[in-house]
Amino acid sequence: MAELTNLIDLGRYPKNEVELIAREFLRIVYIESLQDYAEEVQKRSKDESDDGKMVKNMETALSHIENVIVMLDGNEDFLKFIHAEGSDADAEEEGEYDRF
Repeated sequence: MAELTNLIDLGRYPKNEVELIAREFLRIVYIESLQDYAEEVQKRSKDESDDGKMVKNMETALSHIENVIVMLDGNEDFLKFIHAEGSDADAEEEGEYDRF
């Protein structure tokens, strides 16, 4: 069997930087997954024959990603920011995540 090689040698970077890279990557994955989830919910709501299993699976995956984010961050600040309601929060969110 072929040996699996890493895409990047994280050993070359300080541990703190590797942790920050991992946290940032997970945040990006979470935001993109939320967008996919919203699209799927809209699509499924139009299709009454669907049993909702796909949406349920996505909700479970998002929940697990949220747990890991809280574990790595040590708090829920990022999730509170993402799920904040109101126009001020929306404007801040767009400005913060436009870079992705």
